Amino acid sequence: MRTYSCLIVDDEPLLLRRLEKMFAGWAASGAAFRLAGAATSANEAEQMALRLSPDIVITDIVMPGRSGIDLIAALKPKLPHTAFLLLSAYSDFAYAKQAISMDVLEYLVKVPLSERDLYAALCKARDKAEAHERDRSELARLGRERREHVYRLRRTVLEEIAAGATPPETLVGMRDALLLGEPLAAAGTYGCVLLKLDSFAAFQRSWAIPDQKLYRFAILNIMEEIMKDERLGGFCCELGASRFAAVLFRPQAGVDRLLADTASHMARTMADSIRSYLKLPATVAPGDTFRQLRQLPEALRETSARLDGAFYADGGSVVASSFRPGYGAAAEAQTLLAALERALDGGFAEEAEAALARLRAALAAAPPEPAALLAAGKEWAERMRRKLPPGAWAAFEFAAAASPDDRDCGEWLAALAAACRAALTTERGGGRERDEIRKSRRYIEDRLTERLYLEQVAEHVCMNPTYFSELFKREVGEGFSEYVGRRRIDKAAELLRAREYSNAELAEAVGIQSEKYFCTLFKKYKGVTPQKYVRREPH
Repeated sequence: MRTYSCLIVDDEPLLLRRLEKMFAGWAASGAAFRLAGAATSANEAEQMALRLSPDIVITDIVMPGRSGIDLIAALKPKLPHTAFLLLSAYSDFAYAKQAISMDVLEYLVKVPLSERDLYAALCKARDKAEAHERDRSELARLGRERREHVYRLRRTVLEEIAAGATPPETLVGMRDALLLGEPLAAAGTYGCVLLKLDSFAAFQRSWAIPDQKLYRFAILNIMEEIMKDERLGGFCCELGASRFAAVLFRPQAGVDRLLADTASHMARTMADSIRSYLKLPATVAPGDTFRQLRQLPEALRETSARLDGAFYADGGSVVASSFRPGYGAAAEAQTLLAALERALDGGFAEEAEAALARLRAALAAAPPEPAALLAAGKEWAERMRRKLPPGAWAAFEFAAAASPDDRDCGEWLAALAAACRAALTTERGGGRERDEIRKSRRYIEDRLTERLYLEQVAEHVCMNPTYFSELFKREVGEGFSEYVGRRRIDKAAELLRAREYSNAELAEAVGIQSEKYFCTLFKKYKGVTPQKYVRREPH
Protein backbone atom coordinates (compact mmCIF):
# COMPACT_ATOMS: atom_id res chain seq x y z
CA MET A 1 0.00 0.00 0.00
CA ARG A 2 1.28 3.44 -0.91
CA THR A 3 1.98 5.94 1.93
CA TYR A 4 1.02 9.58 1.43
CA SER A 5 3.44 12.18 2.84
CA CYS A 6 1.98 15.19 4.63
CA LEU A 7 3.33 18.61 5.65
CA ILE A 8 1.60 20.56 8.44
CA VAL A 9 1.88 24.37 8.75
CA ASP A 10 0.65 26.41 11.74
CA ASP A 11 2.11 29.16 13.91
CA GLU A 12 0.52 27.72 17.10
CA PRO A 13 2.88 25.18 18.78
CA LEU A 14 0.03 23.51 20.70
CA LEU A 15 -1.91 22.78 17.51
CA LEU A 16 1.22 21.45 15.79
CA ARG A 17 1.84 19.05 18.68
CA ARG A 18 -1.77 17.89 18.54
CA LEU A 19 -1.49 17.26 14.79
CA GLU A 20 1.78 15.37 15.31
CA LYS A 21 0.06 13.10 17.86
CA MET A 22 -2.78 12.43 15.43
CA PHE A 23 -0.31 11.35 12.73
CA ALA A 24 1.60 9.17 15.22
CA GLY A 25 -1.65 7.39 16.15
CA TRP A 26 -2.63 6.89 12.51
CA ALA A 27 0.81 5.53 11.69
CA ALA A 28 0.59 3.05 14.61
CA SER A 29 -2.73 1.77 13.27
CA GLY A 30 -1.28 1.25 9.78
CA ALA A 31 -2.94 4.21 8.10
CA ALA A 32 -1.62 5.40 4.73
CA PHE A 33 -0.57 8.86 5.96
CA ARG A 34 2.95 9.80 7.09
CA LEU A 35 4.04 13.09 8.62
CA ALA A 36 6.96 14.31 6.52
CA GLY A 37 7.49 17.67 8.23
CA ALA A 38 6.07 20.59 10.26
CA ALA A 39 6.55 24.34 9.75
CA THR A 40 5.51 27.39 11.76
CA SER A 41 5.42 29.97 8.94
CA ALA A 42 4.56 30.19 5.26
CA ASN A 43 8.18 31.02 4.31
CA GLU A 44 9.55 28.00 6.18
CA ALA A 45 6.78 25.78 4.75
CA GLU A 46 7.47 26.86 1.16
CA GLN A 47 11.16 25.88 1.37
CA MET A 48 10.29 22.62 3.10
CA ALA A 49 7.56 21.73 0.57
CA LEU A 50 9.84 22.32 -2.40
CA ARG A 51 12.43 20.06 -0.78
CA LEU A 52 10.03 17.27 0.30
CA SER A 53 7.36 17.41 -2.48
CA PRO A 54 4.61 16.23 -0.09
CA ASP A 55 1.41 14.65 -1.35
CA ILE A 56 -0.73 16.73 1.03
CA VAL A 57 -0.18 20.14 2.71
CA ILE A 58 -2.34 21.06 5.73
CA THR A 59 -1.96 24.77 6.46
CA ASP A 60 -3.45 27.42 8.71
CA ILE A 61 -4.80 30.48 6.92
CA VAL A 62 -3.93 33.33 9.27
CA MET A 63 -0.23 33.42 10.17
CA PRO A 64 2.24 36.25 10.76
CA GLY A 65 3.67 37.56 7.49
CA ARG A 66 2.32 35.53 4.60
CA SER A 67 -1.00 33.70 4.87
CA GLY A 68 -1.83 30.10 4.04
CA ILE A 69 -3.58 31.39 0.90
CA ASP A 70 -0.30 33.05 -0.16
CA LEU A 71 1.55 29.78 0.50
CA ILE A 72 -0.84 27.79 -1.68
CA ALA A 73 -0.61 30.37 -4.47
CA ALA A 74 3.21 30.07 -4.41
CA LEU A 75 3.30 26.27 -4.30
CA LYS A 76 0.55 25.29 -6.73
CA PRO A 77 2.47 26.06 -9.97
CA LYS A 78 5.53 24.19 -8.65
CA LEU A 79 3.73 21.23 -7.04
CA PRO A 80 0.71 20.72 -9.31
CA HIS A 81 -0.12 17.26 -7.92
CA THR A 82 -0.05 18.24 -4.24
CA ALA A 83 -3.41 18.49 -2.43
CA PHE A 84 -4.07 21.36 -0.01
CA LEU A 85 -6.23 21.40 3.13
CA LEU A 86 -6.93 24.69 4.90
CA LEU A 87 -7.32 25.19 8.65
CA SER A 88 -8.96 28.29 10.10
CA ALA A 89 -10.03 29.47 13.53
CA TYR A 90 -12.97 31.21 11.84
CA SER A 91 -15.80 29.95 9.72
CA ASP A 92 -15.31 32.89 7.40
CA PHE A 93 -17.09 32.73 4.04
CA ALA A 94 -14.53 35.05 2.40
CA TYR A 95 -11.71 32.61 3.22
CA ALA A 96 -13.81 29.68 2.08
CA LYS A 97 -14.55 31.45 -1.19
CA GLN A 98 -10.83 32.05 -1.78
CA ALA A 99 -10.10 28.41 -0.98
CA ILE A 100 -12.69 27.22 -3.49
CA SER A 101 -11.23 29.46 -6.21
CA MET A 102 -7.79 27.93 -5.62
CA ASP A 103 -9.12 24.38 -5.81
CA VAL A 104 -8.32 23.69 -2.15
CA LEU A 105 -9.59 20.22 -1.37
CA GLU A 106 -11.06 20.87 2.11
CA TYR A 107 -11.70 23.85 4.41
CA LEU A 108 -11.63 22.81 8.10
CA VAL A 109 -12.42 24.84 11.20
CA LYS A 110 -9.66 24.16 13.73
CA VAL A 111 -11.47 25.36 16.86
CA PRO A 112 -12.33 22.74 17.77
CA LEU A 113 -10.43 20.53 15.30
CA SER A 114 -12.14 17.17 14.78
CA GLU A 115 -9.72 14.28 14.28
CA ARG A 116 -12.44 12.41 12.42
CA ASP A 117 -13.02 15.35 10.03
CA LEU A 118 -9.31 15.76 9.38
CA TYR A 119 -8.85 12.03 8.69
CA ALA A 120 -11.83 12.09 6.34
CA ALA A 121 -10.28 15.06 4.50
CA LEU A 122 -6.97 13.17 4.19
CA CYS A 123 -8.83 10.15 2.80
CA LYS A 124 -10.52 12.44 0.29
CA ALA A 125 -7.10 13.76 -0.78
CA ARG A 126 -5.78 10.20 -1.07
CA ASP A 127 -8.75 9.13 -3.23
CA LYS A 128 -8.28 12.13 -5.50
CA ALA A 129 -4.55 11.39 -5.85
CA GLU A 130 -5.23 7.73 -6.68
CA ALA A 131 -7.79 8.73 -9.30
CA HIS A 132 -5.29 11.19 -10.78
CA GLU A 133 -2.57 8.52 -10.88
CA ARG A 134 -4.96 6.09 -12.58
CA ASP A 135 -5.79 8.73 -15.16
CA ARG A 136 -2.11 9.49 -15.76
CA SER A 137 -1.32 5.79 -16.06
CA GLU A 138 -4.17 5.28 -18.51
CA LEU A 139 -3.11 8.29 -20.58
CA ALA A 140 0.47 6.98 -20.64
CA ARG A 141 -0.78 3.54 -21.68
CA LEU A 142 -2.94 5.00 -24.46
CA GLY A 143 0.03 7.14 -25.57
CA ARG A 144 2.29 4.07 -25.72
CA GLU A 145 -0.33 2.07 -27.60
CA ARG A 146 -0.82 4.88 -30.10
CA ARG A 147 2.93 5.23 -30.57
CA GLU A 148 3.31 1.45 -31.01
CA HIS A 149 0.46 1.48 -33.55
CA VAL A 150 2.15 4.33 -35.44
CA TYR A 151 5.49 2.47 -35.45
CA ARG A 152 3.76 -0.66 -36.80
CA LEU A 153 2.04 1.40 -39.50
CA ARG A 154 5.30 3.11 -40.45
CA ARG A 155 7.05 -0.24 -40.69
CA THR A 156 4.29 -1.77 -42.82
CA VAL A 157 4.22 1.18 -45.22
CA LEU A 158 8.00 1.41 -45.55
CA GLU A 159 8.43 -2.34 -46.08
CA GLU A 160 5.76 -2.22 -48.80
CA ILE A 161 7.51 0.76 -50.41
CA ALA A 162 10.88 -1.04 -50.27
CA ALA A 163 9.29 -4.13 -51.86
CA GLY A 164 7.64 -2.06 -54.62
CA ALA A 165 4.11 -2.89 -53.42
CA THR A 166 3.20 0.72 -52.48
CA PRO A 167 4.16 3.94 -54.32
CA PRO A 168 6.48 6.14 -52.20
CA GLU A 169 4.26 9.15 -52.95
CA THR A 170 1.69 7.56 -50.60
CA LEU A 171 3.71 9.08 -47.73
CA VAL A 172 2.82 12.63 -48.81
CA GLY A 173 -0.75 12.40 -47.48
CA MET A 174 0.04 10.44 -44.30
CA ARG A 175 1.21 13.23 -42.00
CA ASP A 176 -1.39 12.60 -39.27
CA ALA A 177 -1.46 8.80 -39.54
CA LEU A 178 2.33 8.56 -39.25
CA LEU A 179 2.66 11.38 -36.67
CA LEU A 180 4.98 13.39 -38.90
CA GLY A 181 5.92 16.77 -37.48
CA GLU A 182 6.48 18.14 -40.98
CA PRO A 183 4.61 16.80 -44.03
CA LEU A 184 6.66 15.08 -46.71
CA ALA A 185 6.60 16.35 -50.28
CA ALA A 186 7.09 14.67 -53.63
CA ALA A 187 10.26 16.72 -54.15
CA GLY A 188 12.85 18.24 -51.82
CA THR A 189 16.07 16.79 -50.47
CA TYR A 190 15.83 13.29 -49.02
CA GLY A 191 18.21 10.88 -47.34
CA CYS A 192 18.08 7.75 -45.22
CA VAL A 193 20.06 6.05 -42.47
CA LEU A 194 19.82 2.30 -41.80
CA LEU A 195 20.88 0.64 -38.57
CA LYS A 196 21.20 -3.05 -37.70
CA LEU A 197 21.68 -4.71 -34.35
CA ASP A 198 24.88 -6.77 -34.40
CA SER A 199 24.75 -10.32 -33.01
CA PHE A 200 20.97 -10.29 -33.38
CA ALA A 201 20.57 -14.00 -32.59
CA ALA A 202 22.41 -13.45 -29.28
CA PHE A 203 20.12 -10.47 -28.57
CA GLN A 204 17.06 -12.71 -29.06
CA ARG A 205 18.50 -15.39 -26.80
CA SER A 206 19.43 -12.91 -24.08
CA TRP A 207 16.09 -11.16 -23.65
CA ALA A 208 12.46 -12.20 -23.30
CA ILE A 209 10.10 -10.89 -25.99
CA PRO A 210 8.65 -8.06 -23.80
CA ASP A 211 12.21 -6.90 -23.04
CA GLN A 212 13.12 -7.05 -26.72
CA LYS A 213 10.13 -4.79 -27.47
CA LEU A 214 11.33 -2.28 -24.88
CA TYR A 215 14.80 -2.23 -26.43
CA ARG A 216 13.37 -1.72 -29.93
CA PHE A 217 11.19 1.10 -28.63
CA ALA A 218 14.22 2.68 -26.95
CA ILE A 219 16.27 2.46 -30.17
CA LEU A 220 13.52 4.25 -32.10
CA ASN A 221 13.28 6.92 -29.40
CA ILE A 222 17.03 7.53 -29.56
CA MET A 223 16.93 7.81 -33.36
CA GLU A 224 13.98 10.23 -33.21
CA GLU A 225 15.66 12.43 -30.60
CA ILE A 226 18.77 12.69 -32.76
CA MET A 227 16.63 13.62 -35.80
CA LYS A 228 14.85 16.23 -33.69
CA ASP A 229 18.19 17.70 -32.57
CA GLU A 230 19.18 18.06 -36.23
CA ARG A 231 15.80 19.73 -37.02
CA LEU A 232 15.03 17.21 -39.75
CA GLY A 233 11.67 16.13 -41.10
CA GLY A 234 10.91 12.49 -41.78
CA PHE A 235 10.36 9.49 -39.53
CA CYS A 236 11.92 6.38 -37.96
CA CYS A 237 10.67 2.80 -37.88
CA GLU A 238 11.78 -0.81 -37.87
CA LEU A 239 12.61 -2.36 -41.22
CA GLY A 240 12.65 -6.13 -40.79
CA ALA A 241 13.48 -8.14 -37.69
CA SER A 242 16.84 -6.63 -36.78
CA ARG A 243 17.00 -3.39 -38.77
CA PHE A 244 15.81 0.18 -38.28
CA ALA A 245 15.39 3.00 -40.77
CA ALA A 246 15.36 6.78 -40.57
CA VAL A 247 13.92 8.60 -43.59
CA LEU A 248 15.30 12.17 -43.60
CA PHE A 249 13.72 15.18 -45.31
CA ARG A 250 14.43 18.86 -45.90
CA PRO A 251 11.86 20.75 -47.98
CA GLN A 252 14.54 22.86 -49.69
CA ALA A 253 16.01 21.59 -52.95
CA GLY A 254 19.76 21.63 -53.51
CA VAL A 255 20.96 21.02 -49.94
CA ASP A 256 22.37 17.60 -50.81
CA ARG A 257 25.83 18.16 -49.31
CA LEU A 258 24.37 19.57 -46.10
CA LEU A 259 21.97 16.65 -45.68
CA ALA A 260 24.68 14.09 -46.55
CA ASP A 261 26.97 15.55 -43.85
CA THR A 262 24.08 15.58 -41.37
CA ALA A 263 23.23 11.94 -42.18
CA SER A 264 26.83 10.84 -41.60
CA HIS A 265 26.98 12.72 -38.29
CA MET A 266 23.64 11.22 -37.26
CA ALA A 267 24.83 7.70 -38.08
CA ARG A 268 27.84 8.13 -35.80
CA THR A 269 25.72 9.62 -33.00
CA MET A 270 23.14 6.83 -33.26
CA ALA A 271 25.75 4.08 -33.03
CA ASP A 272 27.48 5.77 -30.08
CA SER A 273 24.23 6.49 -28.22
CA ILE A 274 22.81 2.97 -28.59
CA ARG A 275 26.09 1.48 -27.43
CA SER A 276 26.38 3.95 -24.55
CA TYR A 277 22.78 3.95 -23.24
CA LEU A 278 21.54 0.47 -24.19
CA LYS A 279 24.86 -1.44 -24.20
CA LEU A 280 24.00 -2.88 -27.62
CA PRO A 281 26.43 -3.02 -30.57
CA ALA A 282 24.92 -1.62 -33.76
CA THR A 283 26.23 -0.98 -37.26
CA VAL A 284 24.89 2.10 -39.06
CA ALA A 285 24.99 3.12 -42.72
CA PRO A 286 24.02 6.55 -44.11
CA GLY A 287 22.57 6.51 -47.62
CA ASP A 288 23.04 8.86 -50.55
CA THR A 289 20.78 11.90 -50.85
CA PHE A 290 18.10 12.10 -53.53
CA ARG A 291 15.69 14.74 -54.85
CA GLN A 292 12.45 12.84 -55.53
CA LEU A 293 10.42 10.77 -53.06
CA ARG A 294 9.92 8.13 -55.77
CA GLN A 295 13.66 7.36 -55.48
CA LEU A 296 13.22 6.10 -51.90
CA PRO A 297 13.01 2.33 -52.75
CA GLU A 298 16.30 2.43 -54.66
CA ALA A 299 17.96 4.44 -51.85
CA LEU A 300 16.82 1.86 -49.30
CA ARG A 301 18.15 -1.03 -51.44
CA GLU A 302 21.55 0.62 -51.93
CA THR A 303 21.89 1.51 -48.24
CA SER A 304 20.81 -2.00 -47.21
CA ALA A 305 23.47 -3.50 -49.50
CA ARG A 306 26.01 -1.14 -47.92
CA LEU A 307 24.92 -2.37 -44.48
CA ASP A 308 25.26 -6.01 -45.62
CA GLY A 309 28.80 -5.26 -46.80
CA ALA A 310 29.68 -4.21 -43.25
CA PHE A 311 29.77 -7.96 -42.52
CA TYR A 312 33.43 -7.80 -43.54
CA ALA A 313 34.13 -4.86 -41.20
CA ASP A 314 34.21 -4.88 -37.41
CA GLY A 315 30.85 -4.94 -35.65
CA GLY A 316 29.51 -1.66 -34.29
CA SER A 317 31.01 0.37 -37.13
CA VAL A 318 29.64 3.28 -39.14
CA VAL A 319 29.81 2.51 -42.86
CA ALA A 320 31.44 5.30 -44.83
CA SER A 321 29.11 7.06 -47.27
CA SER A 322 31.70 6.43 -50.00
CA PHE A 323 31.62 2.63 -49.46
CA ARG A 324 30.41 0.67 -52.50
CA PRO A 325 30.50 -3.10 -51.87
CA GLY A 326 31.99 -5.25 -54.63
CA TYR A 327 31.97 -9.03 -54.29
CA GLY A 328 33.87 -11.97 -55.68
CA ALA A 329 32.41 -15.38 -56.48
CA ALA A 330 31.40 -17.75 -53.68
CA ALA A 331 32.84 -20.76 -55.52
CA GLU A 332 36.32 -20.41 -54.02
CA ALA A 333 34.90 -20.26 -50.49
CA GLN A 334 32.84 -23.39 -51.22
CA THR A 335 35.96 -25.19 -52.47
CA LEU A 336 37.94 -24.19 -49.38
CA LEU A 337 35.11 -25.30 -47.07
CA ALA A 338 35.07 -28.66 -48.85
CA ALA A 339 38.83 -28.98 -48.31
CA LEU A 340 38.31 -28.15 -44.64
CA GLU A 341 35.64 -30.83 -44.42
CA ARG A 342 37.97 -33.46 -45.89
CA ALA A 343 40.66 -32.52 -43.37
CA LEU A 344 38.18 -32.85 -40.50
CA ASP A 345 36.90 -36.18 -41.84
CA GLY A 346 40.42 -37.50 -41.75
CA GLY A 347 41.19 -35.96 -38.38
CA PHE A 348 44.11 -33.96 -39.80
CA ALA A 349 44.59 -30.89 -37.60
CA GLU A 350 47.41 -29.36 -39.66
CA GLU A 351 45.46 -29.67 -42.93
CA ALA A 352 42.40 -28.13 -41.25
CA GLU A 353 44.46 -25.15 -40.02
CA ALA A 354 45.92 -24.68 -43.49
CA ALA A 355 42.44 -24.78 -45.07
CA LEU A 356 41.21 -22.19 -42.57
CA ALA A 357 44.17 -19.93 -43.31
CA ARG A 358 43.48 -20.17 -47.06
CA LEU A 359 39.81 -19.35 -46.43
CA ARG A 360 40.73 -16.25 -44.38
CA ALA A 361 43.10 -15.08 -47.10
CA ALA A 362 40.51 -15.63 -49.84
CA LEU A 363 37.84 -13.69 -47.93
CA ALA A 364 40.25 -10.80 -47.35
CA ALA A 365 41.28 -10.69 -51.03
CA ALA A 366 37.88 -11.13 -52.77
CA PRO A 367 35.00 -11.51 -50.34
CA PRO A 368 31.84 -13.07 -51.78
CA GLU A 369 28.40 -11.64 -51.06
CA PRO A 370 27.77 -12.27 -47.33
CA ALA A 371 24.51 -14.13 -47.92
CA ALA A 372 26.22 -16.44 -50.43
CA LEU A 373 29.13 -17.14 -48.07
CA LEU A 374 26.82 -17.89 -45.16
CA ALA A 375 24.60 -20.12 -47.31
CA ALA A 376 27.70 -22.14 -48.29
CA GLY A 377 28.69 -22.25 -44.61
CA LYS A 378 25.23 -23.47 -43.64
CA GLU A 379 25.34 -26.34 -46.15
CA TRP A 380 28.83 -27.26 -44.91
CA ALA A 381 27.73 -27.18 -41.27
CA GLU A 382 24.74 -29.41 -41.97
CA ARG A 383 26.99 -31.99 -43.60
CA MET A 384 29.45 -31.83 -40.72
CA ARG A 385 26.74 -32.20 -38.09
CA ARG A 386 25.74 -35.57 -39.55
CA LYS A 387 29.25 -36.85 -38.94
CA LEU A 388 30.15 -35.46 -35.55
CA PRO A 389 29.69 -36.66 -31.96
CA PRO A 390 27.16 -34.76 -29.80
CA GLY A 391 29.87 -32.81 -27.99
CA ALA A 392 31.06 -31.30 -31.26
CA TRP A 393 27.63 -30.67 -32.83
CA ALA A 394 26.75 -27.74 -30.61
CA ALA A 395 29.72 -25.79 -31.94
CA PHE A 396 28.25 -25.88 -35.46
CA GLU A 397 24.91 -24.30 -34.51
CA PHE A 398 26.29 -20.83 -35.33
CA ALA A 399 26.71 -21.72 -39.01
CA ALA A 400 23.34 -23.40 -39.42
CA ALA A 401 21.44 -20.18 -38.68
CA ALA A 402 23.96 -17.40 -39.39
CA SER A 403 22.96 -14.20 -41.19
CA PRO A 404 24.85 -10.94 -41.83
CA ASP A 405 23.02 -9.48 -38.83
CA ASP A 406 24.06 -12.28 -36.47
CA ARG A 407 27.81 -11.62 -36.51
CA ASP A 408 30.61 -10.07 -38.54
CA CYS A 409 33.09 -12.05 -40.64
CA GLY A 410 35.76 -12.04 -37.92
CA GLU A 411 33.34 -13.56 -35.41
CA TRP A 412 32.13 -16.06 -38.00
CA LEU A 413 35.68 -17.24 -38.76
CA ALA A 414 36.51 -17.46 -35.05
CA ALA A 415 33.42 -19.59 -34.44
CA LEU A 416 34.33 -21.69 -37.47
CA ALA A 417 37.81 -22.35 -36.05
CA ALA A 418 36.33 -23.27 -32.66
CA ALA A 419 33.89 -25.67 -34.31
CA CYS A 420 36.73 -27.32 -36.21
CA ARG A 421 38.71 -27.81 -33.01
CA ALA A 422 35.64 -29.40 -31.42
CA ALA A 423 35.36 -31.73 -34.42
CA LEU A 424 38.98 -32.81 -34.03
CA THR A 425 38.72 -33.33 -30.27
CA THR A 426 35.91 -35.38 -28.73
CA GLU A 427 34.65 -35.26 -25.15
CA ARG A 428 36.79 -38.29 -24.32
CA GLY A 429 39.77 -36.16 -23.28
CA GLY A 430 41.20 -35.43 -26.70
CA GLY A 431 41.14 -38.86 -28.38
CA ARG A 432 39.71 -39.22 -31.90
CA GLU A 433 36.44 -40.99 -32.44
CA ARG A 434 36.74 -44.50 -33.89
CA ASP A 435 36.06 -44.82 -37.60
CA GLU A 436 33.33 -47.43 -36.98
CA ILE A 437 31.40 -45.05 -34.72
CA ARG A 438 31.77 -42.12 -37.10
CA LYS A 439 30.64 -44.33 -39.98
CA SER A 440 27.64 -45.58 -37.99
CA ARG A 441 26.59 -42.02 -37.17
CA ARG A 442 26.68 -41.07 -40.81
CA TYR A 443 24.62 -44.14 -41.70
CA ILE A 444 22.02 -43.22 -39.04
CA GLU A 445 21.83 -39.57 -40.15
CA ASP A 446 21.16 -40.59 -43.75
CA ARG A 447 18.30 -42.91 -42.69
CA LEU A 448 16.55 -41.07 -39.86
CA THR A 449 13.19 -41.27 -41.67
CA GLU A 450 13.45 -45.07 -42.03
CA ARG A 451 13.16 -47.92 -39.54
CA LEU A 452 16.58 -48.43 -37.98
CA TYR A 453 17.78 -51.52 -36.17
CA LEU A 454 20.99 -51.94 -34.24
CA GLU A 455 21.76 -55.14 -36.18
CA GLN A 456 21.65 -53.45 -39.59
CA VAL A 457 23.94 -50.60 -38.44
CA ALA A 458 26.35 -53.13 -36.86
CA GLU A 459 26.39 -55.05 -40.13
CA HIS A 460 27.12 -51.84 -42.04
CA VAL A 461 30.27 -51.25 -39.97
CA CYS A 462 31.16 -54.97 -40.01
CA MET A 463 30.85 -55.56 -36.26
CA ASN A 464 29.15 -58.05 -33.97
CA PRO A 465 25.81 -56.49 -32.80
CA THR A 466 26.49 -57.11 -29.09
CA TYR A 467 30.00 -55.69 -29.25
CA PHE A 468 28.81 -52.80 -31.42
CA SER A 469 26.08 -51.95 -28.87
CA GLU A 470 28.60 -51.85 -26.01
CA LEU A 471 31.13 -49.87 -28.04
CA PHE A 472 28.51 -47.39 -29.25
CA LYS A 473 27.31 -46.64 -25.72
CA ARG A 474 30.86 -46.29 -24.42
CA GLU A 475 32.00 -44.01 -27.24
CA VAL A 476 28.86 -41.92 -27.67
CA GLY A 477 27.71 -41.78 -24.06
CA GLU A 478 24.20 -43.13 -24.70
CA GLY A 479 22.61 -46.30 -26.01
CA PHE A 480 21.78 -46.87 -29.67
CA SER A 481 17.99 -46.51 -29.30
CA GLU A 482 18.25 -43.40 -27.14
CA TYR A 483 20.69 -41.83 -29.58
CA VAL A 484 18.45 -42.51 -32.59
CA GLY A 485 15.40 -41.16 -30.75
CA ARG A 486 17.19 -38.00 -29.73
CA ARG A 487 18.49 -37.38 -33.24
CA ARG A 488 14.99 -37.79 -34.62
CA ILE A 489 13.67 -35.20 -32.19
CA ASP A 490 16.58 -32.87 -33.07
CA LYS A 491 15.55 -33.23 -36.70
CA ALA A 492 11.90 -32.49 -35.82
CA ALA A 493 13.01 -29.35 -33.95
CA GLU A 494 14.95 -28.20 -37.01
CA LEU A 495 11.83 -28.62 -39.14
CA LEU A 496 9.77 -26.64 -36.61
CA ARG A 497 12.23 -23.77 -36.73
CA ALA A 498 11.57 -23.48 -40.46
CA ARG A 499 7.74 -23.57 -40.35
CA GLU A 500 4.84 -25.06 -38.42
CA TYR A 501 3.90 -28.76 -38.80
CA SER A 502 1.25 -30.93 -37.20
CA ASN A 503 2.48 -33.61 -34.79
CA ALA A 504 1.46 -36.32 -37.25
CA GLU A 505 3.47 -34.68 -40.05
CA LEU A 506 6.53 -34.33 -37.84
CA ALA A 507 6.33 -37.92 -36.60
CA GLU A 508 6.17 -39.19 -40.17
CA ALA A 509 8.98 -36.88 -41.31
CA VAL A 510 11.41 -38.28 -38.72
CA GLY A 511 10.47 -41.94 -38.97
CA ILE A 512 8.37 -42.35 -35.79
CA GLN A 513 5.23 -44.39 -36.43
CA SER A 514 3.17 -43.32 -33.39
CA GLU A 515 2.15 -39.68 -33.01
CA LYS A 516 1.62 -40.18 -29.26
CA TYR A 517 5.09 -41.70 -28.82
CA PHE A 518 6.57 -38.85 -30.87
CA CYS A 519 5.01 -36.24 -28.52
CA THR A 520 6.26 -38.15 -25.46
CA LEU A 521 9.76 -38.35 -26.92
CA PHE A 522 9.76 -34.68 -27.96
CA LYS A 523 8.87 -33.51 -24.46
CA LYS A 524 11.51 -35.84 -22.99
CA TYR A 525 14.34 -34.31 -25.02
CA LYS A 526 13.14 -30.70 -25.46
CA GLY A 527 11.28 -30.21 -22.17
CA VAL A 528 8.13 -28.87 -23.88
CA THR A 529 5.52 -30.03 -26.37
CA PRO A 530 6.10 -29.30 -30.09
CA GLN A 531 3.47 -26.52 -29.98
CA LYS A 532 5.15 -24.74 -27.06
CA TYR A 533 8.54 -25.20 -28.73
CA VAL A 534 7.24 -23.33 -31.79
CA ARG A 535 6.08 -20.40 -29.65
CA ARG A 536 9.34 -20.31 -27.66
CA GLU A 537 11.87 -20.57 -30.49
CA PRO A 538 12.68 -17.50 -32.66
CA HIS A 539 12.22 -18.09 -36.39
